[in-house]
Amino acid sequence: MPCYEVNLVSVEFRAENEELLKKAVVGLGWQYEKVADAVYVNDGQIYIVNGQARSESQASINTLKRAYSQEVVKAAARSKGWVGSWSGAVTSNKLQASFKKF
Repeated sequence: MPCYEVNLVSVEFRAENEELLKKAVVGLGWQYEKVADAVYVNDGQIYIVNGQARSESQASINTLKRAYSQEVVKAAARSKGWVGSWSGAVTSNKLQASFKKF
């Protein structure tokens, strides 16, 4: 009987704020192109419509999720008067933040 259990969960990507999405994409060094209601990221590798991303590469979407989440946290912290420092990279699975009031 194994003493561990592996659970896989999927997180739906909903980019509600286009400005923060663009910051995340540019921060990754990827290309951002908006055509009508669709956004093409990294030469069309990721296609976003109504905030939902589609791609053949789940790793690319996961990297974009982390980058977008980081931008959302930064914006929320700024709005509350907090400043943060980050360790780790968005492209890795380990990203930590610490915040203090300024």
